[in-house]
Amino acid sequence: MKPDEIDRALARDAARVRASPQFAAAVMAAVRREAIAPPPLTFPWTRAAPGIAAIALTLALAVSSLPSTLSGDDAAPAPRAIERAVEVSASVGDIFAALDARWATIWVVVAALTVVPIVAPLLLVRPARGS
Repeated sequence: MKPDEIDRALARDAARVRASPQFAAAVMAAVRREAIAPPPLTFPWTRAAPGIAAIALTLALAVSSLPSTLSGDDAAPAPRAIERAVEVSASVGDIFAALDARWATIWVVVAALTVVPIVAPLLLVRPARGS
């Protein structure tokens, strides 16, 4: 079939093809719904900018300090960092070893004060009917 013949066949059939009234009504209802729908929410870039800037600054400082850490001239930072990590882990171990009933009570109270405000509203709210 040649393009001219296809155009004639489609033009002849187009005059007889009509949308049903229900289809046209459904399309127009969808168009009206879209017209009155509120615009989508935009991302709050002004609120996120300080956090993004802080992350960028932290990454820049980390990358800029990387060559001095890896250089063979100044070998002291790596052993000093390991010494500091050992000191911190030893002090944490001492804290856990010194726990007694008083500390356990404080931890229970802190955990309760953290969990109760989160769980209590969930227990008090009733689900809506039909859901």
